[in-house]
Amino acid sequence: MMNYERITNVCAQMQELFARYKTHPRRWDRRRSAMEESRVQHCIEMCDAVPAFAADGRREKAMRWLGFLQGAAWTLHLATIEELKEMNKP
Repeated sequence: MMNYERITNVCAQMQELFARYKTHPRRWDRRRSAMEESRVQHCIEMCDAVPAFAADGRREKAMRWLGFLQGAAWTLHLATIEELKEMNKP
């Protein structure tokens, strides 16, 4: 089970992956949803929110969001399944 420290560590690793796009966080915009950059911007914004969920005792929500972020990183070819599995190990 991941604790607060582990969740924030994995989240920081996810932020590094999405930083390759050199863009900024942005709320989801359905009008731009087909654009890859828009998807990455939304993921960056989610990365910023995950540690706060964990700190507030909302571990399950933090874990769901991390799962979403890891799925997005995989579909964007930013990481392999094996790399993502390694990230989650204690």
